[in-house]
Amino acid sequence: MGISNAGLELDTKAPLRALYKNPLRALYKNPLRALYKKPLRALYKNPLRALYKKPLRALTLLVICSTFVMPASVLAEDISVATAANFRSTLIKLIEVFHADSETEVKIITASSGVLYNQINHGAPFDVFLSADSFRPKKLALSRSTDTFIYAIGRLVFWMPQGDEVNKPAFLEFDARLAIANPHIAPYGSAAMQVLKQLKPDFSNLVRGQNVNQAYQYVDSGNAAAGLLSLSQLTDREEDNYWLVPEDLYSAIEQHGILLNHQNSGAESFVNFIQSPEAHRIITGSGYGLPAPSRTKIIKNE
Repeated sequence: MGISNAGLELDTKAPLRALYKNPLRALYKNPLRALYKKPLRALYKNPLRALYKKPLRALTLLVICSTFVMPASVLAEDISVATAANFRSTLIKLIEVFHADSETEVKIITASSGVLYNQINHGAPFDVFLSADSFRPKKLALSRSTDTFIYAIGRLVFWMPQGDEVNKPAFLEFDARLAIANPHIAPYGSAAMQVLKQLKPDFSNLVRGQNVNQAYQYVDSGNAAAGLLSLSQLTDREEDNYWLVPEDLYSAIEQHGILLNHQNSGAESFVNFIQSPEAHRIITGSGYGLPAPSRTKIIKNE
């Protein structure tokens, strides 16, 4: 007895015999015929019995199925990107454009750079790390014999939502509660402390967030009257009542990235995309600066 499929007549004995005697040849010549009926049906109905009675045949089928019926997630090489909190909203924009030419799914993990760095050192399986500083990625690069790349330069702002005119004099006169990121684990917090030490050395009315996003939330919710934050956070909201802090008042916030998993082609493609002109337009449009063109590529650690 046979069954017809698209004009092809199949029998029930030949495929089993051909697959058992020479599975690769049978699969190459006619995959549909090779896998038809008895072998697959026995494996599907009772896999343990099939493995026990005909182990070679069952294992052959398992190998064939795992090879040709591979999940899309494996083919697409999904990746996980650990990003500093300030860059999350920009990263979402980048991923949307990246998906136009790639089926790779990108999982975002957000925290302060210090927290993410500690997680990586304790074995967190991230494929890419986008830090808000250069120090931590460079330390990881040295221990892994690899290099880092600069993907953005952060800018610090003084944001006072209820201020009529927000400028340097307004910052100097400000004496209410000020939100900053934790300077010990967040680069924007460290930059904020540098500014305060120069312009308001005696100021102490501070509330510290674990990262710059939490500092922003303190201001946005009214728990702090103002904050020293990332320009990118206000660009997303189209806010204009802020003072762009001069860059000579704090160390440059060079945001370095590092490819942690060189075995994942999807991660490598994503790192290349972040350094592309198309990605640079999104990054600058989100309130970040860029280094000189010669420094945007993978750079050697000194």
